[in-house]
Amino acid sequence: MNNDENRKILDVCIVGDGFAGLNCARLLAKKSIKCEIFSKGYGASQLWVGTFDFLNYEGGSLQNAYSRFINDFPDHPYKYLSYDEVKQSFNEFFQEFPGFNYFLEHDNFVNKQVLTLIGNLKPCIGIWHSIFNEFDELSPDTTILLIDFHEFNNSAMYLVKKGLESKYESIFSIVKLSFTEVLTCWGIGKDDKELDNLSDFRIGNFFDSNYENLRPFCEYLQDQVKKSYPDLEQGRVKYILFPPILGIDKNSQIIKSLGKLLGIPCREVVAFSPSLMSKRLMKIFDSKIDSYSITRNKRLELVDLKIAKNEGKRVWQLIFKNSKGDEKIIFSNYVIFAIGSVFKTGLFESKHNLELKLKNLDIQIPNNFSSNFEIQFSNGTTESGLFACGAASYVLCENLDDDLEIKYGAGLGLAISTSFRISNYISDKVQKEF
Repeated sequence: MNNDENRKILDVCIVGDGFAGLNCARLLAKKSIKCEIFSKGYGASQLWVGTFDFLNYEGGSLQNAYSRFINDFPDHPYKYLSYDEVKQSFNEFFQEFPGFNYFLEHDNFVNKQVLTLIGNLKPCIGIWHSIFNEFDELSPDTTILLIDFHEFNNSAMYLVKKGLESKYESIFSIVKLSFTEVLTCWGIGKDDKELDNLSDFRIGNFFDSNYENLRPFCEYLQDQVKKSYPDLEQGRVKYILFPPILGIDKNSQIIKSLGKLLGIPCREVVAFSPSLMSKRLMKIFDSKIDSYSITRNKRLELVDLKIAKNEGKRVWQLIFKNSKGDEKIIFSNYVIFAIGSVFKTGLFESKHNLELKLKNLDIQIPNNFSSNFEIQFSNGTTESGLFACGAASYVLCENLDDDLEIKYGAGLGLAISTSFRISNYISDKVQKEF
């Protein structure tokens, strides 16, 4: 490759727009580093955005659990990060996303339990402000109303009820509603086309559009409670729990307003599925990405990686293909692989083929990253400019797989902390170069 003023060379190319990739882009852009995102689809982490987990491991405090985890899993990428840096990365994240609540004791992060839509409890350090986590307030003389809808998740609240009853002595009562009847509260007739093909996103948009006019919905809900439980005294109801479908942009305002109108605190339960929660976070991330004018290139699959030269310096040539097989060639000084361990495609789809490709570039797998998650050449003497962020590091490490993410909640925490380290390191490098 000869120097060509018309040929754009990126500072940083980010491959993957799941949680790790988007957070890398946000952090780099905050420091005025030019980057672009390339992805084939959506990241798996977008299925888990009801909560933000860091580590669910025995050891008392999170700091002690972190130390024990690294000791028990010495190959895990966390070995490169101190607990203080992990804490710093989360502090930065939660300051940037004020819609989330996080849990501290004596200025240290702690795990708290939240209720999932499948009826179990999940530990996390951060949640949407609207998510239920007040389990210490449950007592035998209180009632919790669980709101279910005929059209969606017909068995979900029964799982929640079963899970709660196995752990707490409060009374948990299900109230069935109908979205069709809810929409008629806002003047939409039963024959209206708006009632066709109801979906959680359509319902969320309806609540957003009517977030300042929730009284008709509250009156309908109160009527259904009286019909279902005519002897129930309102003073005995401690909380009303909803599935996470009440709004996309305005969910926090909606939940808060419902609590005021009904005179009972209202909360949501976490959904472990593609839901309005993922839409909420992606809309916030989209807004931040747009505010920094970061280009997102979608439906492009990385199929090849080569070394090129520009004015005698190494740059990376990345070859992407779209669904039609058309190629798009990108040159970049630095590359961040943010392809998770679940949805691997293209160059990362087959570990055997990835090993062969990287071996031709003098890179061995498993790889002994630098402390900045930079992939090492086999001789270990030259900086590669290639980085593995979040779960992408599992693909390139030995003795690591998805089970660690699922069992110990090492997924989103790893995405936040590694993107923090990598973006800071690359930012310093680029600023020194110029």
